Amino acid sequence: MKPHPITAVVLALFILPAMACQGCREKSAEAATLPPDTTPDGRKAEPADDRHAGLDVCNVKVMTLTEGSLTESVIAHGVTTAQHHIVYSAGMPGRIETMAFEPGDDVRRGAILARVDFRALKAQARQAAGNAELASLTFSRLSKLKEGDLITRQQFDEARSTLIGAQAQVDIAQSNLSGSIVKAEQNGIVTQKYADEGEYATPGMPLYEVVDYRGIIVEAQLAESQVATVRRDAAVDVEIDALNETFRGTVEAVLPMADPVSRTFTARVRVDNPGLKILVAWPPA
Repeated sequence: MKPHPITAVVLALFILPAMACQGCREKSAEAATLPPDTTPDGRKAEPADDRHAGLDVCNVKVMTLTEGSLTESVIAHGVTTAQHHIVYSAGMPGRIETMAFEPGDDVRRGAILARVDFRALKAQARQAAGNAELASLTFSRLSKLKEGDLITRQQFDEARSTLIGAQAQVDIAQSNLSGSIVKAEQNGIVTQKYADEGEYATPGMPLYEVVDYRGIIVEAQLAESQVATVRRDAAVDVEIDALNETFRGTVEAVLPMADPVSRTFTARVRVDNPGLKILVAWPPA
């Protein structure tokens, strides 16, 4: 199974406080039907102040100010990539003895993916452990003889040096044995198998590619005028055209370096992928 590129639309939402009110000077329709010397509530009007003679009289309607919200949208296009993508390689030269998985298989963290020259290296590790045990016993016996001055100083020093060298060989053999085993570092799905059992592997030779796309990263391109609007940890909507579905995501980062060709900036949006419905770009960026 090869994932394919998918274009995503990222809609960033930002909530800003806003105050709303309606007209504060409205002439009442009722005022036009009342006698000139009558107030809106039907009472006798007080004599007019000469200082206001000639001015129009109107009713003022007072409205309560309420707090609302203003939504500012930033739309950007991008592609989906897997949150974790690992290529596992051989750590030791030798014949590949085990390739445990096939493309499409689920892999759990800690699973053994492959073994390279495992039997030979395991035998070397056992041999090194036996030599170290013998060196330890020899040194212990000569230490007792040294206390009674039954051996020379040189014999004692040689036994101690042999023990140190044997212990070092055990460490080397164990390191080589561990390097011959390739284990999965993350849960995921095998998307590529690069070698087969019986092939000769060299250090760094790729063996498997494992992708974990339970979490998706959408890399969207922002114009310079949009960068200041998008904030880290902001909630966004990610629309996947191929699925005709919108997912909730979070801005993980806005990379500060612009693309030298398009002059756009990359925003990384993290999206959960329930049911693994969202596929990822191939090959990964």
